[in-house]
Amino acid sequence: MKITFSNPASKRVEMTVRHNDIEYNLHNGESLSLNVKRGDALTYRVGKLSATHAIQFQSPDASFKIEVSKKAQLIGMAIFFAIILAMYLFKVLNNTVIATAMVIVALIAYEAVLYFAGYKVTVLHH
Repeated sequence: MKITFSNPASKRVEMTVRHNDIEYNLHNGESLSLNVKRGDALTYRVGKLSATHAIQFQSPDASFKIEVSKKAQLIGMAIFFAIILAMYLFKVLNNTVIATAMVIVALIAYEAVLYFAGYKVTVLHH
């Protein structure tokens, strides 16, 4: 099995792949070839502040690319701007304490979306 990591926005982010309790680290553009068998535990985690996800595979000869999920980033930004828009519409922006608290809530919501769904696994067909 071949796993490729792609994150052109940040060259310093490191991805950790765990195959049967053995860890491998990848940087942007690097690939990893693993000898997997059916039933093996295969997980990945990108950076220090993201959830660990399992890679579901049907064939030991499969190829995967792990990349940034643009859809998750758009959803996170939409939540962030929806909260800012709601604050504007309800005239909360004039109160500094409440506005600051709401901006912090919006940032936490954005980071939560990225934590759980910030990266996706794409099957490469050859």
